[in-house]
Amino acid sequence: LVNVPIPSILIEVGFITHPKDRENMSNPAQQARMADIIYNSVVEFKEKMDKGHFSGHIISHANR
Repeated sequence: LVNVPIPSILIEVGFITHPKDRENMSNPAQQARMADIIYNSVVEFKEKMDKGHFSGHIISHANR
């Protein structure tokens, strides 16, 4: 995603080959939690961009 002319996001939520990750990705409650984290991260990014306080990366972790 280097030098892409549009905003882009790469999201990794786990590895389907890892049993615990696969279990989490199959769980509707965990899917909703991941969706909330992704949404909140995008909102945080936009707010920082709008204020001119963007440092280059925003990394959100599931343990927030």
